[in-house]
Amino acid sequence: LLGRFIQGLLLPGLFTCLMTLAGRTSPFDSIKRAINFYVCFSILGGFSGRILSGLFSYFFSWNTAFYLLSFLLLIQWFYFLSINKQSRKSSQLIQVANLSSVIKSKTNADSFIYIFLVFFLFASLLNFIPFRIVEITGELNEFTISFIYLGYLVGAFIAFKCESITRFMGSEGRAVLLAQILLLLASISTLLDLYLASFIAIFILCFGFFLLHSVLSAFLNFQNENADRSLVNSMYISSYYLGGSIGTFLPGFIYSNYDWNAYIVFISMIWFLSLIFYLKVFQK
Repeated sequence: LLGRFIQGLLLPGLFTCLMTLAGRTSPFDSIKRAINFYVCFSILGGFSGRILSGLFSYFFSWNTAFYLLSFLLLIQWFYFLSINKQSRKSSQLIQVANLSSVIKSKTNADSFIYIFLVFFLFASLLNFIPFRIVEITGELNEFTISFIYLGYLVGAFIAFKCESITRFMGSEGRAVLLAQILLLLASISTLLDLYLASFIAIFILCFGFFLLHSVLSAFLNFQNENADRSLVNSMYISSYYLGGSIGTFLPGFIYSNYDWNAYIVFISMIWFLSLIFYLKVFQK
């Protein structure tokens, strides 16, 4: 538990640094693309970890999955050394005094609350849908759980094609609205007592969330050209993970004490609340 706690403290900081570095080392007109690529590869990493861990746990034992992850951590150390050299060229100290100016920006503050609510919804559904599938089918193993997360591949593709989707929709606001609608559709789909419905819901959920995440994170970095983007990204990632951490356990009390329908009613309330902040960020 202590190890997991330390890991939970370190990983958000690492993601913040990488997102900031991606924005800082890119020309201003390429910031959005750089952030989208960052999101794309972070999704691929998350998907690969889930699939490989599930496969190794199913065919061997849960220990082998951790041996594999430890080996991969050793490999990534060499990439870290290369990134560290590049980061020194563009590094600057974070001025905590600038935090107030970052938060005072209404667009920033509303965006932080917005991503908190959206990731609350996404992380909650992704965490509890396997329980819903057990409720429907009566069984679930590590192999099946790992392949439930195939929806992550959709997310990686969406992050990669985010600019094209935004151009097709006509604006960032419309692209995020599409994502917002898909999140609600995914939530409602799980009300059907069908395994296939819950499985497809994960694909819709990942499509919607990663489109929203890609557009919003790139939008914020672009909007804060003259601000301390490291602080903006820190607040964004903090809001993101705070929403996710609360979303993975708080709605569980509703699900365990009532049923899946009550859980989805609660998730829908979070969705409507997030819609308010969508309007604050993009409908001005």
